[in-house]
Amino acid sequence: MTAEKIVVEWYDAEKTMIVFTFYEGWTVEAFKRSYQQALEMTATVTHLVGYICDLSDSPSFPVRIFEAAYYTERNVLPNLYMTVLVNPPRIAHVIIGTLRRVKLTIIDHITLADSVEAAAAILRTDAEKAQPLMEGTGQS
Repeated sequence: MTAEKIVVEWYDAEKTMIVFTFYEGWTVEAFKRSYQQALEMTATVTHLVGYICDLSDSPSFPVRIFEAAYYTERNVLPNLYMTVLVNPPRIAHVIIGTLRRVKLTIIDHITLADSVEAAAAILRTDAEKAQPLMEGTGQS
């Protein structure tokens, strides 16, 4: 396990999915660093990439979770098309509802799954009809 408590790696050899594995005690700062790492990985390919956030080993979100959501909203690459949250804490439904009300664009491209394998299946199915999440190259 890394000191960051978030591990980021390609899910498949084709580099179509990136998995973030979150461990208990992760922070928003660690998330920003891992998200930046994933953006750098995503930028190395020209095809669409989906993100899987495996929260199975993270029973809660950090207090500043909305800061992380806004950070992702401001930093999106054109070939990112969907994020699947795996086993998020129960409060995730409330957070997702709140982000919908404030109209964050990314929220319409987030779905839930109960395993990494199920998340990968969702991304494979959606990849055929996927559109990039946002136009542009993102910004820090």
